[in-house]
Amino acid sequence: MEQVKIDTFDLFISNVHLVQAEGKKVLIDICEARRVEQVEAALAKLGLSPRNIDLIVCTHGHADHCGGARHFQERYKIPVALGKGDLEMVKRGKNGSILPYTLTDWLVRKFIAYNDELPPFTPDIVIEEQQDLRARGFAGEAIPVPCHTAGSLAIAFGSAVFVGDLFRGSLFFRNRPKRHFFKPEREGEREQVRRLLDAGYLKFFCGHGKESHAAAVRRFYTL
Repeated sequence: MEQVKIDTFDLFISNVHLVQAEGKKVLIDICEARRVEQVEAALAKLGLSPRNIDLIVCTHGHADHCGGARHFQERYKIPVALGKGDLEMVKRGKNGSILPYTLTDWLVRKFIAYNDELPPFTPDIVIEEQQDLRARGFAGEAIPVPCHTAGSLAIAFGSAVFVGDLFRGSLFFRNRPKRHFFKPEREGEREQVRRLLDAGYLKFFCGHGKESHAAAVRRFYTL
């Protein structure tokens, strides 16, 4: 029987997901640099320390998802994994521009420090193609989904898949997928979502908002 425990830390605007599977503890994304203490506090509420974490996987290189990577990498010696397409972005500590769709998106943009809170870092693991993480001792799979950024990853554990900013969830209601706040840098979002649905994943966890079941995602994308 599949044994995967998932806890989501809602850090104001973005999520950090803790996955516990087969004796390993993995954080999916790791917050803005200014929120590292919130992650530490959230772990402490579960009786854990950052020193209990075996791996951090950043779904992509934007500061609200990996701004705290260097802190945890240096202070706690936690290895960090990232998609190859975002490698130069995090090494130089600068994100590219983002394109809001609406006035609401512009307002949300004010709360996200894309360019001034990304302490540069070099990931320990660079993922270029679909990869079974069992070779590295983890019961998951890394799947490139190069839409929101060139190096975006989806990370699957059992029937759950963590999609970063491929799309977002509702900020208030579960099972209501939404388009991301900002225009993707690359095309192909719908086809990447189709690939994940066709692979049989049942629950989709996002970098922003609540999770959704596969049926709701399929309806939203009319797939």
